[in-house]
Amino acid sequence: MLLITDLDGTLLTSQKTISPRTRQALIAFRQNGGLLAACSARPVSSMVRLLRQQQVDRLFSWCAGFNCGHLLEMAEQRIIHAAPLTATDLWNIDQHISLSRYHHHFFSAEAIHHRDDRLIAHWTTYEARLFGLPLITETAENIFNRRNIYKITLVAASPEIDNLCTEVNNHLPCGYYAVVTGENYIDI
Repeated sequence: MLLITDLDGTLLTSQKTISPRTRQALIAFRQNGGLLAACSARPVSSMVRLLRQQQVDRLFSWCAGFNCGHLLEMAEQRIIHAAPLTATDLWNIDQHISLSRYHHHFFSAEAIHHRDDRLIAHWTTYEARLFGLPLITETAENIFNRRNIYKITLVAASPEIDNLCTEVNNHLPCGYYAVVTGENYIDI
């Protein structure tokens, strides 16, 4: 039996901890032969750090970060699936929605990348601290030509987020979707 669970809002409490009851349920599930996978929009490194802090990392067989774009096999700590956006994807998305009109940043597995032609939003620095990733500022051309960008995150004040997501989805090219992933965040 396989149980796939979302990390934030499902497995973790609002204090980013695993309750004793949930911990016992995970242990019992594994003892009965079940396999566990954790999924999140977060980077895999942040997921693993959280699971280790909560002392449940050994219970999980896989961690799927970036909405399953990056899959880590936990026992051997090796990436078994990686699906970064291509340079063509990044340029195509930018052509359709003009990313420079919005506060945004880009995620690789190792860092958050920010365009040097935009101010850094406080939501971006918050995510860098939360996920323990360096914040790298570079040209849009350098970012768009990278081969390790897994997602683009748009950030805005919470009252604007739903309308912004609708607007972005109305302009994204076919096959790409924007999804609200937090009070101030939209992932593409």
